[in-house]
Amino acid sequence: MFIKGNHEDFVWLDAQKNTEVLPGLIHLRNGCKIELEGSRRETVGLGGIGGCFGPSNYRRNSTTLQGYARRHYTHDEVERLAASQGVDIVLTHDAPAGVCFQHHRRGGTFGRCRRIPPDERGKLER
Repeated sequence: MFIKGNHEDFVWLDAQKNTEVLPGLIHLRNGCKIELEGSRRETVGLGGIGGCFGPSNYRRNSTTLQGYARRHYTHDEVERLAASQGVDIVLTHDAPAGVCFQHHRRGGTFGRCRRIPPDERGKLER
């Protein structure tokens, strides 16, 4: 099982008619959910949002994205997953808002990033 990253062959992925893109390899599309059955007949709902956030594309409809813009997830995909019933685990490619990495590698050096306080998280552009 995998979700898309932001450097995939999007043309190939989008052309696949089945979620099983190769034998035993399931592509969980953005905004979709799959139920996995455990050994005790219990099911776990697994949802996916792949790719990365792009402020210029987030409000667009996912079906209108072309070329390299397909690396972004969109509001309609997030809303579709949020409306799903029985999602126990969400797989994401991007870290959720408010998560801060102490070190981020850029150009061979490490830099600090600012942790977003809980009271400022609602002000983030969505």
